Amino acid sequence: MYRDLADKITCGLLRYGDVLPSMNDLCTRYNVGIRTVRDVVAALKEDGFIVTEERKRATVSYRANLEDGIAVGARSLIARRSTVLESLQTLELLMPMMLWRAARSCSVEELDALRSSAYPVDYEMRSGDWRVSRSSVAQHELLKKADNPLFVECFASLELASIVPVYPGYADPYAEAVERSGHVLKDVFDALKLGSYEQACGEISYMFADMAEYIVPYLDALEADYPIDDKVSGLPYTWNARAGREYAYAQHARDVISRIASGEYADGDLLPSIAEFAEMYDASLSTIQKTLEMINALGIVETVNGCGTRVCLSNMRFDPRFFGEPSYKRDTEVFLAALDMMGIVLPVAVKTTAGRFEDVVEGVACARLAETGEWAGQGALMKGVIGAVRLQPLRAIMEELNELLFWGNFFVFFGPTRENKDTLLGLSSDAYAALEKRDVQAFSASMTDYYQYMLVAIKAFLSQVERQ
Repeated sequence: MYRDLADKITCGLLRYGDVLPSMNDLCTRYNVGIRTVRDVVAALKEDGFIVTEERKRATVSYRANLEDGIAVGARSLIARRSTVLESLQTLELLMPMMLWRAARSCSVEELDALRSSAYPVDYEMRSGDWRVSRSSVAQHELLKKADNPLFVECFASLELASIVPVYPGYADPYAEAVERSGHVLKDVFDALKLGSYEQACGEISYMFADMAEYIVPYLDALEADYPIDDKVSGLPYTWNARAGREYAYAQHARDVISRIASGEYADGDLLPSIAEFAEMYDASLSTIQKTLEMINALGIVETVNGCGTRVCLSNMRFDPRFFGEPSYKRDTEVFLAALDMMGIVLPVAVKTTAGRFEDVVEGVACARLAETGEWAGQGALMKGVIGAVRLQPLRAIMEELNELLFWGNFFVFFGPTRENKDTLLGLSSDAYAALEKRDVQAFSASMTDYYQYMLVAIKAFLSQVERQ
């Protein structure tokens, strides 16, 4: 958010004296909380880009030479050309299923209301103000209906990475898209209302592919006037879904749980002391104390004063009340959201590797050598897929989702993953069999079924726990 606003100011798209949107508008535009907006506004003020007054919106105080600003901004944009275009490609691949899923939770009346709210489309930068395009807001509102916050956050991050500033003297790619292609989003909502999966997904894919067709010549024109060294590269796409959700003690607890699950700390083993853990994680003693309290609450370890903390898998005692603890509740919600989204992203990612499936085979083989433990097979399969994905934004999303899946590692020791262990390990074996046969479709199906089965099983388990 800071980089985007600073770039707009330095290149003259937001000029001296222009008023920034309200904090609420900034929250909507960047899909962040009010605290993040306040931090960014404070940083922009400290760096001399804006001035603020009580009860008034921030005003741009940076005086940029327009031509110099455009040159700097254009070269910065050209440097991240691949990020812009690959982010659009990733939207083209992921958004069809995500919007379709969200639409299945909407009534016809709700879809009609969202369709109407998307027009007229407004991409224009105004002196003294700028707005989010209504079509973007409509898509955000639709994604919220899916009841998975990761859908909205992922879309927001890809959208920001793919949007290009429009400089004076150049054809506006967004205006051209609306003028020549019409209101594509209207066709999307019409198809969603009809309940036609293939038609809706086709319209959604076309919407993002069509946008790329107008952005490419715009970038070509900028590059012709503002060439850059081939060695200059812009920042890659990033998505940090853990931001604002992660605490150090919970992160350390997940790592210890992973080590227990992999067999590094076996049943009956004495864990390192608090002081040793503090040195290992470069953390304070109080943070490690909280870490051990979290793991104790699970019942997979037991701390005895004066004796240390010992793994006790053979004598686990699970107290359903631990799900009421905020850290576990938050981790569980994020884990379920990641499982849900992985069921959408994974088959898309596997499909992109179809022409290079040997890369997946080799990646899995290498990862398997480094993985240990009963559940290591699925982890190696996922690492093999991620490593073979060439589209950088899609790979980054897969990596982030895979990290979030570690937030549910404690389920390995009880509940659904224990009761349904044979089914899950069977699906993993099916994926390995398909991998050996180079059967991409069967491999994708087994991998996807693994995560979808786990999602259903864990939801059933949690429902049972709530009734206890």
